[in-house]
Amino acid sequence: MIEARKAFQALPEELRTAIWEATEETADRMAYGAKARLRHGHGVRTGALRDAIGVTKSKRSGIARVGLRRGPVVVTLPSGRRVRHRPSAIGHLVEFGSKNRTQDKTGRRTGSMRPRPFMLPAAEEQRAPYVQRLNRQGKVFERAMSRYL
Repeated sequence: MIEARKAFQALPEELRTAIWEATEETADRMAYGAKARLRHGHGVRTGALRDAIGVTKSKRSGIARVGLRRGPVVVTLPSGRRVRHRPSAIGHLVEFGSKNRTQDKTGRRTGSMRPRPFMLPAAEEQRAPYVQRLNRQGKVFERAMSRYL
């Protein structure tokens, strides 16, 4: 990853800007797509999982990350009870599902979950458009560089 950052920073400013614009748009669309895939009964009882999906961007390194924000949030359940909840602790269960689980201390069965992917399909959906955005930005870069030739 360090090599990729150094390589990105070594690029001409116009090219870095062009790549960054494509990357930023792709990350925002990926987060929107992941949020749209979470429906009621699919990890959206309180909306905390959907609200925890965010984008972290670094224009300097050219990296944008889409994922679940860490840390607890306080949610109000439909019953009116307020509880602390960590969406990042359940995101993988919604995405990939789980087998039958039993709590170690109590022996209580907590059941299983079918996978309801939301992040991976959103990422796959943006793969081809990202390449198209890079191609479009490459043309912008070519026009910008033609001034120097």
